[in-house]
Amino acid sequence: MKHYKSPTNDVWAYEEDGSQDDIIPEDFVAITQEEADELNHQKLLAEFGEPLPPPTKEELMAKLLEIQAQLENM
Repeated sequence: MKHYKSPTNDVWAYEEDGSQDDIIPEDFVAITQEEADELNHQKLLAEFGEPLPPPTKEELMAKLLEIQAQLENM
């Protein structure tokens, strides 16, 4: 895919084969995949905040023990 940035920093993707080139607005700027990923990441951070860190081993073990106890009570 070819990636473009709109004036409002929205990321748009178009077919690599050029079949959609006629519909790409003139004010869109071509960007790399990495730039598109970074823009999308920044938009997600702005909307949802920092992602939660992955659970620790201790948190996962506690959850596992909780599920095991539930299964034993069935």
